[in-house]
Amino acid sequence: MISLLKQKHPKEISQLQIFCIDELLKEKDKHSSVYIFPSIKGDKMPERTLLKHCKDIAKNAGITKNATLHKWRHTYASMTERLNLSIETRQYLMGHSPSSMTGHYTKVDVSNLHEKLSELEKHLK
Repeated sequence: MISLLKQKHPKEISQLQIFCIDELLKEKDKHSSVYIFPSIKGDKMPERTLLKHCKDIAKNAGITKNATLHKWRHTYASMTERLNLSIETRQYLMGHSPSSMTGHYTKVDVSNLHEKLSELEKHLK
């Protein structure tokens, strides 16, 4: 877990704890920067550079769709929904204040909706 300070406004600072995979934590420990993805100098990595890395990762993974940071955020939200994490947990993990924003990022998986509704029907009987 990584603890970060999040500042939206000059007088509004809150602490955010981010759960990370072990590989990311090991990478972070290799440098002394406060950033998770630092530049070579240890500063904040420019968004354009981060986007290029994301596109390279997608290409190497065989993803042919246009990979953007925004789409990766949508994918993360949808994956946490498929894991049946509560809206409050997803909201916390994504750093959202209103749960409506988390819902905006989440694409509901309808492929197993029939199965879930059948389970619900059993419980209601």
